[in-house]
Amino acid sequence: MPAKDELLRFIEAARASGAADTSIASVLKAGGWSDRDVYDALRAYYEQTTGMAVPIRRGIGEGARDAFVYLLASGTLATWIIALGSLCFSWIDRQWPDPVQQARNYFSATDLASLLVAFPVFMLVSRIAVRDVRQDPSRREAPVRRWLTYLSMLIAASVVIGDIITFLAYLLQGEITMRFVLKVLVVFILAAGVFWYYLTSLRPERPERAFAYAACAAAAAGIALGFSLLGSPGHQRDIGADRTRVEHLRSIAAELHVRGGTAPASLEGLNSPRFDPVTGAQYEYRPLEGTRYELCAEFGAPSQAESRQLAFWRHQAGRQCFILDAGRQAP
Repeated sequence: MPAKDELLRFIEAARASGAADTSIASVLKAGGWSDRDVYDALRAYYEQTTGMAVPIRRGIGEGARDAFVYLLASGTLATWIIALGSLCFSWIDRQWPDPVQQARNYFSATDLASLLVAFPVFMLVSRIAVRDVRQDPSRREAPVRRWLTYLSMLIAASVVIGDIITFLAYLLQGEITMRFVLKVLVVFILAAGVFWYYLTSLRPERPERAFAYAACAAAAAGIALGFSLLGSPGHQRDIGADRTRVEHLRSIAAELHVRGGTAPASLEGLNSPRFDPVTGAQYEYRPLEGTRYELCAEFGAPSQAESRQLAFWRHQAGRQCFILDAGRQAP
């Protein structure tokens, strides 16, 4: 007979004879049973007799664990939602550029990295939180969980309200553009999605799977969008090398202008960088008529959107030459 069943049979017989729990516990401990075995058997006896599980008081350790889980879930949710919105903004800015603003590269690799890291962590922590609630339904009423839920709902609702107010204000002023409407729509969808997630989390039967599917679809779309904007790491390395090449050429042009505005026979003796950062080859230089000259470099990729100040240095992949005048200030 298993030890647990043996203890249960003894407790049932002792209780039937009118013995008190303290007496039963003392007798069992004197018989060599540990405190844990005795109290586990007593708990099993009363759960079997009453048909109810013995309520377990949650201590400080469990409260701290809940705080860690829900704070981490809220923080990672905010991180990947903001990163997803930033990626959408970058795509909108690239598809519908504003002719009034200076052209620039809106995309940051940090947005894609944040989405790649924060989203899996959020899904993992959310799964842990759901599992804890299923094992112990009383965790649903944990103070830290309810406080974070209502605080997050307040922030999301404020963003939605502010988004609508901004849209109406621009609409009344007649300053509506496609890029503005799309950005307002992105903010509304993301903020409303967060509000819906926390609102449904307050219900006894929350649709975790529905939000999980929607979140996975949104994150996958954001990751695909991010890679389409960023390109491969090799492509980014080419872009970085090209920026260095442009800085070198600008430095050479500025030094030639400062040296008296004359086009020398060669680049020898210049203080400016004269060699390609990747290949180590010297930049091509050819003096032309008067103070004019030609600088050439081998670029790895087409130039990205740059400021108007650098418009002169826009280039395609491959060999690109620029005609400059040492008598004029370099662009």
